[in-house]
Amino acid sequence: MSKTKTEAEASYRHSTNCFFDHIGKRVGPYPQAVRAAGPGNGIDGGDPDSGSSSGRRFPFPYHQRIDWGRAGQGAFSVVDVFIGSHENKIDSKGRLSIPADFRKILDKRDPDRDAEELPRFVLLFGAGFRDYLEAVPMARLAQVHRQIKRLPPGDPRRKALERLYYQDAQRFVLDDTGRIVLPARARAVLGGAERALVVGCGEIFYIQPFTDDSDPLPEADSSIGYDPATDPSAYLSGDFDDEPDL
Repeated sequence: MSKTKTEAEASYRHSTNCFFDHIGKRVGPYPQAVRAAGPGNGIDGGDPDSGSSSGRRFPFPYHQRIDWGRAGQGAFSVVDVFIGSHENKIDSKGRLSIPADFRKILDKRDPDRDAEELPRFVLLFGAGFRDYLEAVPMARLAQVHRQIKRLPPGDPRRKALERLYYQDAQRFVLDDTGRIVLPARARAVLGGAERALVVGCGEIFYIQPFTDDSDPLPEADSSIGYDPATDPSAYLSGDFDDEPDL
């Protein structure tokens, strides 16, 4: 299937610098993802040759789970966002190690599972619009589900969202070493890549083929005062005292 051809389709496609939100609405520029350097990248668990430490089981802290209360309504700590980029190997069986800090967040954002179950999340294959995978925590999926339900049945926007989030998607459960097995559908989206870049983007993260090419920033947009040559920190208001505590 050919990639984005129309302006409407283009809203689904974006680089992993988080320039768009989870349903394609433009929200403003963010810094370019910075790859973690060197082997390991601070990742617990995974294959001995995965770029992470060998075979160590990941202790999911069931007794330390956050009491979300308003689960899925965005109540989270600033430390509970996906940050950083990690290069990891995809082995011959399609196994990919998820970074240790990402696994901890997935654990906290799946509060409704049984105590003996390992963390779950949903992987979006992109419905033909993307050449990367989007990982959505369970609590985030609950937020998206509520938004989709607000659209009337038969609305083409609802149908498109249902296709993206429900039909061309799959639920995954981390194994006890923090890995998942990518199915053929996911491997095809990644173009059969043998290495992946796992990129944090706040409340979600992306899995994209690893290449030596840098991820380009979006082009300048004077309508929102964006210039790729500007230090991204300039887009913060600086009025941090006015921000509510998380």
